[in-house]
Amino acid sequence: MNAYLRNSIRSRTRLLAKESLTDKDERGRIEAEVVSLKREREILMRYNAVQ
Repeated sequence: MNAYLRNSIRSRTRLLAKESLTDKDERGRIEAEVVSLKREREILMRYNAVQ
């Protein structure tokens, strides 16, 4: 699960970096995705701390 979450975060971060930030709706969607990635990262860090 650890590797899966890490790879998921990396691949989505790469996709976000390639997308255009000109469209306001698109920008809002990307900002929401970044918040989601930060939340996933927190969960992953907590999961690692427990082990």
